[in-house]
Amino acid sequence: MSTNRGKDFENIVRSSISNLGIDITRLYDSTSGYISIHTTCDFIAYKYPTIYYIECKSIDGNTLSIANLRQLEDLLEKKKYYGTRAGFLIWYKDHKLTYWVEADYVNELKQNGNKSINIKNLMVSEDNRVQLIPAVYKRVYGVYNFDKFFSII
Repeated sequence: MSTNRGKDFENIVRSSISNLGIDITRLYDSTSGYISIHTTCDFIAYKYPTIYYIECKSIDGNTLSIANLRQLEDLLEKKKYYGTRAGFLIWYKDHKLTYWVEADYVNELKQNGNKSINIKNLMVSEDNRVQLIPAVYKRVYGVYNFDKFFSII
């Protein structure tokens, strides 16, 4: 594993999903810092009949700033199409918990004046657009079970 835990997380997500026999493509991510070059998300996955647009985020602490989610508008655009799920896979490193949060849920938080996505709110959320991704941790990184995630249509 590299010293970049975020990239390691992305690699683990990709292999976990691929191991389920689900098509997953990693989009090119420019690390050169050019603001005009950006992608909608980190991954596009497909399992009939749904296409998934997945942006991975790994954070320390309890909150992820909504202002830092530059992909939100692009993911909201993708959510307009039937048969799509688009959102953020957020790894709260300190808590060893990972949540899937749909883009439209994040947008509602933003419209309601929330500045961040707090793990404490996700833990008690009953909204079906928020989903805990089960994992078994071996020291730092989790081994993810995406079976339930990909069974929800």
